[in-house]
Amino acid sequence: MRRVLALGAVLLVLAGCGVRPSEVIPAGEAPRQEATAQAVLYWLNGGRLVGHPRLTAEQLSPDNAVEALLLGPTPAEQGLDLSTALPVADILVVVSFRDGLTEIIVDTGVAGWSEMALDQVTCTAVDAMGQDAPVVIVGNDVRREHHDCPIL
Repeated sequence: MRRVLALGAVLLVLAGCGVRPSEVIPAGEAPRQEATAQAVLYWLNGGRLVGHPRLTAEQLSPDNAVEALLLGPTPAEQGLDLSTALPVADILVVVSFRDGLTEIIVDTGVAGWSEMALDQVTCTAVDAMGQDAPVVIVGNDVRREHHDCPIL
């Protein structure tokens, strides 16, 4: 009789645990932490040239850093009062270093770019290259001799 009572007590406890079987409940993909890199793009803030980091999924090449600059500040960067003296456009850029000179070739006209615009491009390219060398910016209209980044 004791065995029957003990078995009954065990069954009663197991039956009352409140866990009911269910189907598999999909919860979506597990969160991923993406590796981030930082590129410093040079913007205007109150008329002054300032470097501001932009987080990216991977390290930007000098070409890609200047191309990102030419696309203009993001809404978040605009919220920090960052602006540009450059024409905002999707412009192809090639940055190279040879004979002690950094050459930036863009597929647009540069004759009308202000000194501040030239400084933005120069500082962004020099920072991305990690080389402080004199810069020449070549457009499809003129070659703009430019010197060093004034703030690096």
